[in-house]
Amino acid sequence: MISLFLKEIRAFFNSVTGYLVIIVFLLLNGVFLWLLPGSFNLLDAGYAGIDGLFMISPWVFMFLIPAITMRMFADEKRIGTMEFLLTKPLTELQIFSAKFLAALSLVLFSLLPTLLYYFSIHQLGEPVGNVDSGATAGSYIGLFLLGAAYISIGLFASSITDNPIISFILAALISFVFFFGFDAVAELDVFGSMDLLIYSLGINEHYLSISRGVIDSRDVLYFFGLIVVFAALSRLIMQSRKWDKKSRLADFTQFGLVLALAVMLNVVGAFKFARIDLTAEGRYSLNEVTLNLLDEIEDPMLFKVYLDGEFNFAGAADLLRLKKETRQMLEEFRAYNSNIEFEFIDPNEGDDSRELKQVLQSRGLSPYFIESQAEGGSVRLEVYPGALVSYGDKEIPINLLESRIGTNSASQVNASVQEMEYNLASGLNTLLTTNRPLIGFLQGHGELPARFVVSIATDLSESYDIDRFNIKEYPVDTVTGEVSLVDQINRMNRFDMLIVAKPEQPFNETDKFLIDNYIMNGGRIMWFIDPVAAAMDSLTQKREFLALPQMEKLNIDDMLFQYGVRLNTNLIQDYVCGYVNDMRSLRKWIYFPAITARVDHPITKDLNVLKLNMASEIDTVYSPNIKKTPLLVTSGNSRTQEVPGIVSLRTLYSDHVPEEFPSRNLLAGVLLEGHFTSIYKNRLKPRSLEAQNIRLRDSSEWTQQIVIADGDFIRNELSFGSRDRPAGSPLKLGFDQLTGHQYGNTEFILNAVDYMLDDSGLIDVRSTREIKMRLLNNAKVEDERLTWSILNTAVPVVFVLVFGVLYTWNRRRKYAVKA
Repeated sequence: MISLFLKEIRAFFNSVTGYLVIIVFLLLNGVFLWLLPGSFNLLDAGYAGIDGLFMISPWVFMFLIPAITMRMFADEKRIGTMEFLLTKPLTELQIFSAKFLAALSLVLFSLLPTLLYYFSIHQLGEPVGNVDSGATAGSYIGLFLLGAAYISIGLFASSITDNPIISFILAALISFVFFFGFDAVAELDVFGSMDLLIYSLGINEHYLSISRGVIDSRDVLYFFGLIVVFAALSRLIMQSRKWDKKSRLADFTQFGLVLALAVMLNVVGAFKFARIDLTAEGRYSLNEVTLNLLDEIEDPMLFKVYLDGEFNFAGAADLLRLKKETRQMLEEFRAYNSNIEFEFIDPNEGDDSRELKQVLQSRGLSPYFIESQAEGGSVRLEVYPGALVSYGDKEIPINLLESRIGTNSASQVNASVQEMEYNLASGLNTLLTTNRPLIGFLQGHGELPARFVVSIATDLSESYDIDRFNIKEYPVDTVTGEVSLVDQINRMNRFDMLIVAKPEQPFNETDKFLIDNYIMNGGRIMWFIDPVAAAMDSLTQKREFLALPQMEKLNIDDMLFQYGVRLNTNLIQDYVCGYVNDMRSLRKWIYFPAITARVDHPITKDLNVLKLNMASEIDTVYSPNIKKTPLLVTSGNSRTQEVPGIVSLRTLYSDHVPEEFPSRNLLAGVLLEGHFTSIYKNRLKPRSLEAQNIRLRDSSEWTQQIVIADGDFIRNELSFGSRDRPAGSPLKLGFDQLTGHQYGNTEFILNAVDYMLDDSGLIDVRSTREIKMRLLNNAKVEDERLTWSILNTAVPVVFVLVFGVLYTWNRRRKYAVKA
């Protein structure tokens, strides 16, 4: 067997054709990966990886491997040495194995020079070495298994003919059918629920899975089964030369058993499987919470992803990466539950694209604009990086691109990749949840009207039930005809969370008692409070106004102090801030602090910049049973203005410098968690409550509150009026129509509500891993592009030529006839 193995290796390298085959393979890779612009080009991709090699290699292998295998059996038949081989003390399986291993060795030899690609990208990374070596190793394993499958197919094709050309064509055709044919059939969408099974019969489904860097036992079993089945077919062809009636039946029976065993192993393996994630950050290792959600899906769930299109122009690399990462995450979902279905749609294709875009926007998907170069100038392309997910009669939108102020598209995509599992899993949770938590917007103290909280209420309604609760409207006892505070407490306790959005009128003692009782019974509250009466609307008619303290008027300072915080009656000014329009230009407005996440917490992780509006400083007070986590913290260049004080538009025209702002980070939002002490402990209850003998706990169950010293943090703006938005229509929370910036206020509140109400632990998915952004050093690429392109195109070819020269010289020296 070893002799036969060496014979095949020598036969290949003794022929010029062998070197030509490998050189053509390497030249094709070099041209597509390093010279020609396009989606395969490694330098154009902008990311430190050699994914292009693993995208193009299956197609190049489709011709390389048949060229290697076409003579292995066909030549034996043509020159009459097949019978000679079969008379040797070798079984048909040993003959096949020797030729299989020889072909596999040759394939590995042809891949060896491509390691230069890895070295080059390694050197061009930012910083040097910023390459995911584990994912690359996994991709090479996938390519190895793909090559082995093609070799088995090629040897089968060679075994049934004595014509190498026919063998080559047949092997390429069968390989094409297995790689692409099953996918094409499944995409006809005529087999319904059988589509996934048809996909799984093709090579591409398993190659894509394993080439990501995830070694899945189901993929390994598939390739093993495919190799074994074609090996058994080749053995059957070799045995056919000595068939009689009895032996034919025995051979077909043996083949049937092999086929049945391969199918059975794959069926069993589909239910009992193991996965090894070789990627550096374990990016394809799903969180346990996500896996539990996937287990709950019992019916088909369809993801319509609007990320398809011709992204083959400069600047589209980031969109291509987002598309690839989305597909891979959905494939990961489908690996654990076959009810997951997905399709990628181009929203710019077709005559009805305009109507489709309007539908997508109405359903909550945000457009993203990118400039593409075309003949005659640039074209502004409108894409919708999001998905509509349907399950049963429910459908929800999921935005896949995290828009960030002041960051480039690569950083935005990297943040989106990090949040992808959480965003998709959150969508699953929304679709699967039947008993949804109830959130109440508290009313009765001049809180924000519905039109100013409609944006956040709409977003929350995707996952929660929303209602308004007026604490001043009491139910009447049907027996006595009197107001029933007991019934009011019961009404209030229906809510899993209350939101207090910018109250402007006092809380009386009965209101405070009801809220305190709610908290003592485990209720959760988010407070959005303005300690200072200061509104930007006051500057629309005059150039300045007097900001006044109002905590004493609101009458909740004692309650919040007991819970662990004091809201100071001052105004925060921050050098890092938002803008206002003075009718001539946009100018920095230091009363609009721009907050970036400074604390590692699931609520604030990877958030966009947040905007405060006339916010105040919070001090925490000693509360031994309360854990306090700062959520909103200003920059190091911030200060406070005491009130009463003047807020003037003249501030816009001051040339502020960082030195004017002391180096202090001011707290404007805090999370409180623990057992809260009642404000009525050791204190008389309101007289109106004593007669009803309502018992109040001194300490609460474990619960949570969030206090933000900015009532406008939750307030959405109303449109000034435009072609797309009538005047007075609500805008998305956090959208600044003066600058076009989308701040992250919405995501902050959604994360906070999820953190406080989600018992499944879904919010923990956000902190499971940190995916490192692996970019190329663009400046280095620009300067050295030609050098690296020539190096990676020429050196692999030179390597093969030098090997050929040395091999031929050594062969001639060894067998030379001495004079």
